[in-house]
Amino acid sequence: MNVLLVDGDAPWVRALFAAMPTDVTVHAFRKRGPGSAARRPLDLLRGWHQTARGWWERNVLVPGWTKAPRLTARLWARALRRRLARLDDAVVVYTLPHYGCVAGRSPAVPQVYFAYDPYQAYTGWDPAVMAAGERDLLARCDAAFAISPALADDLRKLTDRPVFVQPNGVSESFLAEFARPLKPPDDLPLGGPPIVGCIGQISRAYDWDLLDGLATTCRELSFVFVGPVLPEGSEVQARIDRLLAQPNVRWLGPRPHADLPRYIQRFDVCLNPLRVEPCNDRRSLLRLYDYLASDRPIVSTAVAAALDHRPYVEVDRDAAGIAELLRRAAAGKIAVDREARRDYIRRHTWERRGELFLGNLRSVLAESPRR
Repeated sequence: MNVLLVDGDAPWVRALFAAMPTDVTVHAFRKRGPGSAARRPLDLLRGWHQTARGWWERNVLVPGWTKAPRLTARLWARALRRRLARLDDAVVVYTLPHYGCVAGRSPAVPQVYFAYDPYQAYTGWDPAVMAAGERDLLARCDAAFAISPALADDLRKLTDRPVFVQPNGVSESFLAEFARPLKPPDDLPLGGPPIVGCIGQISRAYDWDLLDGLATTCRELSFVFVGPVLPEGSEVQARIDRLLAQPNVRWLGPRPHADLPRYIQRFDVCLNPLRVEPCNDRRSLLRLYDYLASDRPIVSTAVAAALDHRPYVEVDRDAAGIAELLRRAAAGKIAVDREARRDYIRRHTWERRGELFLGNLRSVLAESPRR
């Protein structure tokens, strides 16, 4: 089977499709703007190239959905047609609502929509445009895949075609890192107060009132954040700056994903501080899968993804309860059943996710009139 992946830039999407069984060949289109052409002209001239077993890749030069949406749609449709003309047994997978206008230009080919986030909540993205694009995709595709049960329910209200839940996962190689001794990172050496650690993008999705209260209340704990700060505007940035100015809080900046096991293993407690709200309840949290690969206790707000992972994640609904959980975990009073958790997370690897996706996709293709 040939899967044409449009747009294959998000790391978690690449991880999922790279883990597909060996009888699948992925042809990943990656969007590039005019600035990329100036910085990396050879990348755009080389055309299709194989980067790994079963993985072909091509950069598509487009002006962008904001600057020139009609021209961008034509260029994407042309790129798809050219690749489809060379392939048999192909299916197109769209990963963003922007491609709703492209899906209608290849009516004879099976197509599916993979919603890997609640896009209408993205900063800087017009919710009305995203909603219209999703409606177009759902009308033109044979099925949809959604990253969470709540998001899948949202899509089912808009279509009578199959909608599958397709959560995130963790790689086998990431899981294997925790099976060997890990040297503490140089910027987080041994010693000092217990560490409450948090990895991942730092954004308006965090519960900043909660974090302010925890840092003030739990002075005996050190709060460490590893990950990039997203550009969210002055109000959110002021909240971030205020938290990071507290004496028991450190921000270490972004780190490569391959380095995260050394940080997680150095934490005494892993924290997921996302605010409980509809948007966050429609996500599948990568940080939780990374935490679950370790033997560290995990404490989270009561977002849906954390509730789905109980009893392997400790959850509370208010600041006082979370503070108490952090103190107990830092003191070693929350036991972690390593074998049970390891068995659990092995059922949530990218390889298992690839099997899940492909099994559901094949069931759809068996019923598609376009096969």
